[in-house]
Amino acid sequence: MKVLKFPFIFFLFMFASVKSTGANNMAGNEVSFETTTTYKLLKMDTVFYGNNSIEIDSYKKMFNKAIERIKGKFSYHEIKNADSLVAVSILKIIDSTLTEENFLFKTGQKRNFDFLTGAMREQFSFESAGLRQNEYREKYWLNRKEKLCRFIDCDLYCEIYIGIGQMAGLPLKMVEIPSHNYIRWLFADGGYIVWNGNDGKVYAENKMECYYKLTDSNRSHYLFNFQENNILGYYLFLIGMNFHFRNPVDLNRAKEFYELSIELDGDRPSTLNNYVWLHIMSPELDDSFKDKKMMVYIDKAISLEKNLNFYDAKACLYALQGNFAEALKVQSDGLKLLHDPFFKRKKAENHFECFLKNEVCREIP
Repeated sequence: MKVLKFPFIFFLFMFASVKSTGANNMAGNEVSFETTTTYKLLKMDTVFYGNNSIEIDSYKKMFNKAIERIKGKFSYHEIKNADSLVAVSILKIIDSTLTEENFLFKTGQKRNFDFLTGAMREQFSFESAGLRQNEYREKYWLNRKEKLCRFIDCDLYCEIYIGIGQMAGLPLKMVEIPSHNYIRWLFADGGYIVWNGNDGKVYAENKMECYYKLTDSNRSHYLFNFQENNILGYYLFLIGMNFHFRNPVDLNRAKEFYELSIELDGDRPSTLNNYVWLHIMSPELDDSFKDKKMMVYIDKAISLEKNLNFYDAKACLYALQGNFAEALKVQSDGLKLLHDPFFKRKKAENHFECFLKNEVCREIP
């Protein structure tokens, strides 16, 4: 897939508009498709997919279809004063609309699962696992002769719901827990219901898939209602990840998009950690690891989540600066932690052995 030079001027315009559109959507505040968060994400996709006007038009038609159905069944007053029954009915309308556009849940490591354009553009053979015991999906696919579908993951579901919600004036928010995203419908009294896009069902929040991964070490930066800057920052993080870890690897573009992500959402520890590791493990970026903000970033990541991999990054920064005594101290503290969600303990142990010999060992992946 050809990687395009993304026009930086678009980001400047987009950042300036974050607070003015879609960031604080409450019931009744409708917007046009071109001012939705989803549209802004689609425009970011051009860095990988080039001209995606066909996909943008397809999303716009799908959004309009969902909104026509919602407004055909519920009045403005009913939406604004919705109870849980009305909220679930509206969310089911969105799920059925996505189903009729052949979207099905699937998680994986392919780029099309990360980005909206790829999800709309690429089609795959039907897999029944994506039905997730959803009655409408089962009925729809049972009656279909053509068995091609579009796969999307939990975050793409949420990003679609958010855009439709903005256009229809629905009080929806995207929420993150480890390895999962879902939707909250907010009520005026401060309550909410929880909706899982993966299977199109309502849940008690503590019964949501992956909820068990919340720990005392990471809980502080999860479970909050995303604002638009959080969603855009998350998407930029994924773009940076693709440049960092997938072909074609482009370290400078990874750095660029991590920096854009941090500018919008500086409280995402994974972005801060990846940005620091990018400089630790990439001699071709010269001495960027000496930048004082590297230590600031990794300290902030650690303050948000006590993660072994974050401590390892901090220790490596000290080692690169020649301070092996401090590197060993930090690494010792990190190795005491049980929280190692990225399974990096062996790497950290190898780094510790290097530090004992006053070696940096940048080549250890």
